[in-house]
Amino acid sequence: SSGINAEWPLRPGSFLLAIANVAEGSTINRNGSSLMSSLKDFRETLVDQPSKFFDLELAINNLNLEKNTSTLNDEITAFRKDMTKISGELQDELFDIEHTLNSIFNEDADKDEDADEDEDADEDADCPKWKLGMNLNPDDGAIMDYTNGWSSTTSIGTEAEALTKDYKNQSVWTQPANYISIVRQQTGIIDAVKVFKFLKGGVSLFTMFNSSDSDYYNKVVTGGGPIQFNIGTAAPYMSDDPIFSVAGDLLFNYGGFDNDGVRIALTGIVPLFSSDKFHGLGGHLVCDAKAGTSSRPDVAQEVDVLCPDIAATCYTVQGGDHGSHSVYTDNTAPVHGNYAIYISQDATRFPEPGQQLQLEMTQCED
Repeated sequence: SSGINAEWPLRPGSFLLAIANVAEGSTINRNGSSLMSSLKDFRETLVDQPSKFFDLELAINNLNLEKNTSTLNDEITAFRKDMTKISGELQDELFDIEHTLNSIFNEDADKDEDADEDEDADEDADCPKWKLGMNLNPDDGAIMDYTNGWSSTTSIGTEAEALTKDYKNQSVWTQPANYISIVRQQTGIIDAVKVFKFLKGGVSLFTMFNSSDSDYYNKVVTGGGPIQFNIGTAAPYMSDDPIFSVAGDLLFNYGGFDNDGVRIALTGIVPLFSSDKFHGLGGHLVCDAKAGTSSRPDVAQEVDVLCPDIAATCYTVQGGDHGSHSVYTDNTAPVHGNYAIYISQDATRFPEPGQQLQLEMTQCED
């Protein structure tokens, strides 16, 4: 046996086992990688078989046998030639099988991927949506006071700067709403959220802020307080924020005792309201709050803060978006954030602090 490798290298067992496992749906993973690997190994091993028989021929020729080995050698040579032919045909057939199986598994994988994408799309479609109606930046150089934008029929700003400057989407502003969310945000990142349910659903913000509709003048529009209230752990300036440091429900189009007004305030501060003691979003010190007009742009203001003494009169506002009157001299507080107003027909919760804002948000993101 000198010089003869007695080991038979062609072992189809693993390949056949892989086929059996696929048939029974057992250990092969869903993309068929185990079957493909076994088949490839079997085919590549098959390539080496004729050369193994050639080695056997040489080994027989090198044997010092007394008997004539030419007949045995001729038989092995003939067998090798037959094996070469068969091996080549088998390799071609096996390669075709590999190609077909690969196509099948790839097609199934594509179907699975498409199904996953469809499932994600269906889930997204089922998520209640919030739409951005307005954003207030108290320091962008434009003043969204009581008389500017709230009851107008046009949009303000651009979508590209919707979360960094004053903005109003008139299309959203005219859509019916059942829920409203006021979101304080820092360069698009949420740091505080309040969500309320309107007492009367299906009414647009345009209708509620339209000066010609007296039904919403000095009107408490929500009931039971916020249904969601979240403040981020790192949210700054919370002690005097006109929305997030005050309890109660939303009051729209408040008109004060001295011709002052504020578009959105909280009822928690109303008992203390008197001349110039209002606080909220979209204010003015001298205006016709019911008509939504004023001839005094010098006392317009976008967002103010609560007074240190809540019962005192003060004129402190956030940022530089206010009129030129001397009442604002040395009465400017740091910007606490942008104030974004979202509406929804069916979403009851808004994504919580720390998340990135978009023009449209889904309840499923919380």
